[in-house]
Amino acid sequence: MYKLLIVDDEKIILNGLADHIDWEHLGYEVVHRLEDGKDAIAYLKDQPVDAILSDIRMYEVSGIELARHVSEFYPRIKIVFLSSYKEFDYAREAIAYGVCDYILKPISIDEINKVFTKVREIMDNERKDTEKETKLPFSLFEGSNYQEILSCNNSLIAAIVRNDVEMVYEFHGKLFNHLNQLPYEFMFFIVSKMFDEVYLRFSQMNFTIPDGLKKEAVFLNLSSVEAKDLYSTTGELILQFCEFLLTKKEDTREGVVIRAKKYINDNLANDFSFEDVAKSVFLSSSYFSRLFKNVTGENIIDYVINCRMQKAIDLLQEGKYSIKEISEMVGYNDIKYFHRSFKKYTGYTTKQYQKLLL
Repeated sequence: MYKLLIVDDEKIILNGLADHIDWEHLGYEVVHRLEDGKDAIAYLKDQPVDAILSDIRMYEVSGIELARHVSEFYPRIKIVFLSSYKEFDYAREAIAYGVCDYILKPISIDEINKVFTKVREIMDNERKDTEKETKLPFSLFEGSNYQEILSCNNSLIAAIVRNDVEMVYEFHGKLFNHLNQLPYEFMFFIVSKMFDEVYLRFSQMNFTIPDGLKKEAVFLNLSSVEAKDLYSTTGELILQFCEFLLTKKEDTREGVVIRAKKYINDNLANDFSFEDVAKSVFLSSSYFSRLFKNVTGENIIDYVINCRMQKAIDLLQEGKYSIKEISEMVGYNDIKYFHRSFKKYTGYTTKQYQKLLL
């Protein structure tokens, strides 16, 4: 039986998923049910699981952030998202964090059976491969050595996928500190398994890999490398993977900001909060705040104020609306507060600015 954790902030859905699906028949044991990604992250510190079924949008820590954490610290855990149609395009981007599949709402039992049967087959195959590995070269290692190699290997894969170059250098070095003491055949076997896992993660991301990094080309290159050059050759290849992922993840980050800006501009007349903007792109407010600042160089609150003031200026220039109407059209129900904000932004009162337009 594989251990399954279910995470959803709607209790009815959470309990329905846990209690009304024949998980045992599918090969799973529901070990716990939680209502937020934050609780799931805390649970994983002490309790091992094999798979997670999570809603993509939750109140405090979203499914996206949970997937990011799992990708970094528990890369072998399989994640399946629950998402609505309006969330689906964004949910697909989470494949970069190792998400295996999606179940669209309203939830279909047949779809759950189909998806989790596929996930179980993936884990079955991985388990068989691991058993083979322990019978091949790893059975010749001391137990502690095997565990250290396996730990470095998993940490290196996680660092590659999250594009953490500093950690890539660290764990690549640690891995080869162990491998350099082994015969070449064993070294090549372990390196091959590491790249196999990297390609598995890339296949889940649904990226088109450039020719120079395709599996056939990489393994052909590795097969002709001497033992003394294996460290430098693998290092160069890994850094190429990181550079490729960087371009893809930058595209994803830019896409998140574009969607957030669209939400803001579509809702300037509404009384929305900073948290509402973060929820519109399915991120927690803290992570979204950092991402927005890193991508734009501007605080999200300043951006919203700038959008509202620029919209107010445009409406003033049209000359069709009263100040009260403009105030409401850019989201200020308190006209006195609007006057203060306008003066601070432009250096003019609204009346002074209107005179400038004459």
